Amino acid sequence: MTKQETEQLVVKALSLASARDGATGGIVRTVTVNSQGVSKNFYPGPGDTEEDSEALTSYSE
Repeated sequence: MTKQETEQLVVKALSLASARDGATGGIVRTVTVNSQGVSKNFYPGPGDTEEDSEALTSYSE
């Protein structure tokens, strides 16, 4: 699997699981650590607005 395929699988699995859990919130954050360094990604939930997403991405700074 490529890095992109792996990340897509993880995001899909977590999104499906959080859809069944009312307390999760629906957003997915991923961190990939490899020889090239660290990359952080944020995937908003279906009901999140762009404004909400900007506030929630501040965790990476």
